[in-house]
Amino acid sequence: MRKKKRLILILAAVLMAEVTFPAYGETRPLTQPEFMAACKQERFDYSRVITLPEEGTGEQKKYETHYKNVIVSNSGTTYRESPYGPGYRSMKSGKLYMDMPEGYELSYEYKIRDESNGAGTEITVPGDTILTFYRAAAAAEVKSPGEQYTYIKNDPAEIPVVPDLPQDYNWRSHDEETLMVSSVLTVHSLANGKTESWESQITFVTNLDKKEPDCYYLIPTDLEAYTVKAGDSLWKIAKQYYGSPKNWQYILHRNGDTIKDADRIYPGQLLVIPNEDAWQ
Repeated sequence: MRKKKRLILILAAVLMAEVTFPAYGETRPLTQPEFMAACKQERFDYSRVITLPEEGTGEQKKYETHYKNVIVSNSGTTYRESPYGPGYRSMKSGKLYMDMPEGYELSYEYKIRDESNGAGTEITVPGDTILTFYRAAAAAEVKSPGEQYTYIKNDPAEIPVVPDLPQDYNWRSHDEETLMVSSVLTVHSLANGKTESWESQITFVTNLDKKEPDCYYLIPTDLEAYTVKAGDSLWKIAKQYYGSPKNWQYILHRNGDTIKDADRIYPGQLLVIPNEDAWQ
C-alpha cells in the first residue's frame, strides 16, 4: 500500500512539472476587469504595448498584450512555467501569449547574425503564426477607460507560444563562434494587410559544436555579451568595459551560474557584461 501511495505521488509530481496547455476562462466573453483577473490567476505577469497597423489616420493605435515565460517540452505539446533570472538560459524557452486584438494575426521569425568577426552576416529563419487564448473585441459600451474591450475565448489547436530560439535548428551549420539571435514578432492586420514588427528577445548562442549549445539572454540591465579570449581575466575585462579592474565583481555576479572560480575563465566562454549602473 505504501509503495502504491508513493507511486501516485511521483506521478502527480511529473504531471505538475509538464502540463498540457489548458483552455483559459469561461465560454462567455470576459469584461476587461475579469480578463485582468484571469491573467493574474494564470500568472501572465508580463505585458507589452504594441502598435497596431492601421490605414493612414495619422494616429497610432496601441494595444497591451499579455504573456508569460515558459519552457516548452521536446515534443512541443506541453510546457512548464519558468520565471527568468539574470543567469537563466534554456534552448527550449519561449513566451506564451494570452491575447491579441480581433482582426489581427500574430506571427514570428528569427534573425541569426554572426557576431564573431564583425562581418555582420545575417540570415532569416521562418517561424509560424499563433492563435492566442483570447481575442479582444471593442466593447459595445465603454463606461470607463478600463473597460474598452471584451475578451472572447479562442480555441487554439496548438500552444500559442513563441520560442525564443528556433527549435530543432542545426546550429552546427555555422562556423562562427558566437551567434546573436533575435526573435521578431509581427502583427498583421487582416483588414488592410499592413504589418508592424518588433524584436521580442535577444539571445547569444555559443559552443555551436555541442549537442545542445549554450545560450545567454540579455536583460534590460545588460550591456552586451563578450567571448573570452586567450589571456583574458575578469580584471582585464572589467578594465576594458568599466575603466577600472576593481569592478570585476560586477561580471562575476552576473555570470555566477557559469563562473565557479573567478580565477578560471577560458577562451570561447561567453560572458554577459552588465551595465555598470545596475550594480551601484
